[in-house]
Amino acid sequence: MKAKAATTVEKQCGFVNVTTGLRCPREALAKGHCWTHYQQARRGRPLTPIRPRDLVLLPGSIRVTKPVAEHLYGRISAKKARSIYEVTRQAVEAGVAAWERQEVKLAKAKAK
Repeated sequence: MKAKAATTVEKQCGFVNVTTGLRCPREALAKGHCWTHYQQARRGRPLTPIRPRDLVLLPGSIRVTKPVAEHLYGRISAKKARSIYEVTRQAVEAGVAAWERQEVKLAKAKAK
């Protein structure tokens, strides 16, 4: 009797994000979905994107001026983010990237 050859191809979760058009990268484990999307479907909830595993939850709250808050909510209205949490994360990441660019400029200016 011949042994079946092992397959290394994993089935990918069937969830597709309608906003981005990207598929869930996780392995399908039950009824064509990853475990999290299967649990959402089983509970009768709408299937939603899953938070990336590489994000770190920082404690605390952020207080901003009214114009900043209006700008952040405007980005949500313009569909550039889905929630205040996402738009705040985007703003923080953009700020950190700007700091890094500024540090590079300062280092180059100092080297001259």
